[in-house]
Amino acid sequence: MKVQHEKMKILLKEAHGTTVDFDGTLEDLERKLKEVAVKIQENPDDLMLHKQIEEIDGLIKKHPDYIKRQEEELQNWLEANQPKFQEALKEMRSILPENLAKLGNQEIQAHFKDKDRPRLANHIIKGKGAYIAICSDKEFLAKKHVVELRSTYAPKSFDIVELRAFYASLPDEFLADPNGSKRKWKKAILEKLRELTKKEDNNRLTKNEKRNSAYTATSASVSTGTASRGKARGGGPAGFNLAAALQTGRGGLKSSRGRGGPDLAAALQTGRGGLKPSGGRGRGGPDLAAALKAGRGGLKSSRGRGGGIPNLSTLLLGGKSNLKKTPPPPEPSGPGKVNPSPQYPKGVT
Repeated sequence: MKVQHEKMKILLKEAHGTTVDFDGTLEDLERKLKEVAVKIQENPDDLMLHKQIEEIDGLIKKHPDYIKRQEEELQNWLEANQPKFQEALKEMRSILPENLAKLGNQEIQAHFKDKDRPRLANHIIKGKGAYIAICSDKEFLAKKHVVELRSTYAPKSFDIVELRAFYASLPDEFLADPNGSKRKWKKAILEKLRELTKKEDNNRLTKNEKRNSAYTATSASVSTGTASRGKARGGGPAGFNLAAALQTGRGGLKSSRGRGGPDLAAALQTGRGGLKPSGGRGRGGPDLAAALKAGRGGLKSSRGRGGGIPNLSTLLLGGKSNLKKTPPPPEPSGPGKVNPSPQYPKGVT
């Protein structure tokens, strides 16, 4: 044993050109690493200590005993996580269509539309190659060129369930891999998976790392989310939010002072509350009240034109209106008839 350690000492020193004095054992190297680390804490500006710790670290990682230990740890980790790999593979295969490789994008869209998973279709289409691998046997990727593995079949932004399923579908050995580039590709995926698993153990996974939101989004949730993000220029604010604003002061509507529904409620009742008419003067409910009654009053729609009762009613009830301009009130008919003047709150002229 002593002779073996002496040979190891000579080989490692010659290979790394190090001046570190050690007895050839991994234990001695790790002990010296700790000693130098303590010295660096006491003398953080000593460049020689930093160089020495780099040399020792390099010797440790090249030491056969260290390599053997790492391989054993990895094997134990893989065995311990194998049930999770298989569970994830089973889950993913229950979600993905069996004939995914033969389906076009429109067919994938139709498949997940029937299952009320509207966002999942696009998610699968973006990484289709990797999902095809999950649906296939372990030898599917064995013959693929490394360029294809890095592009077509690469798992892109996978959550931990997807990545476990993908790794479980990889071949044990790749064919036609003379320089080991495919093996390195698989190793990089494993390292990413171990990183996510460590975050999971420490409860530090993000929501999308834990499970991509595309798997839980339904038609109803997508519609609600789209409505809540509606823009004034695009689809206009949705009735859901407006109703919430009228009742609770929330819903995303802001007054001219940056506050919500309490101001809006005040404006509806008193003509105040920080809401301004389209002309930029005053704050008043007269304009708002007139808009609610006659479709005018200075309020602008998403295209900058007056909004009317039909659209506003549709907005409150269905959340689909853009508050587009409606035709003005009909002209009075008959001689001597005039339109009634708007009734303003007391004290407002």
